[in-house]
Amino acid sequence: MTVQPERSARPGAPRPVPAIPDTPDAVAAALTSADRARFRREVLATHADEIPAVVRKGWVKAMLDGVPGADVSRANAAAGRELVSLDELVARLEQGGE
Repeated sequence: MTVQPERSARPGAPRPVPAIPDTPDAVAAALTSADRARFRREVLATHADEIPAVVRKGWVKAMLDGVPGADVSRANAAAGRELVSLDELVARLEQGGE
């Protein structure tokens, strides 16, 4: 089975990021090579009971890194540029915008 991206119902709307299965292999495949190596080392060094938390942390990173423009957004936030209030973000999302 393959993961297919969802299709946007609105023309011109941003495409949703395809979901990444929450398995160690799928998460590792979605990460950059440096992050993949770090993730695998962490999974292998973690007690079995704690592996789901490590996979979840890697999954979140992979999903966030897969969002178009994520690197630019993070750089802007770190530099204090183009900041958006939570209220403004909620309003944009409710209007179907970015």
